[in-house]
Amino acid sequence: MDTGLFDIIIFGYESWFVNHRLIPTSEPADLRRAIYRGWMMKPDEYENFYNMLLNHNIQLITTPAEYDMLHIFFLMFISTLGMIPQR
Repeated sequence: MDTGLFDIIIFGYESWFVNHRLIPTSEPADLRRAIYRGWMMKPDEYENFYNMLLNHNIQLITTPAEYDMLHIFFLMFISTLGMIPQR
């Protein structure tokens, strides 16, 4: 989908989440960085999704390791402890 500002690529929800088949509406000729906006996935599902998108020249800005670290709030909380202002 051409917006003139950025590319939008849509994939079939059921195809991915039920059948584990990624079918994007288009595939860039060159590697493109992308943002996924949608339902949260389990970390292993996200890693598969990330790698399948790479096969279609799409690289998500959040790596599987980053996604896994911040997927659970507790892990995010621990990673930000040094940034919390102290009294």
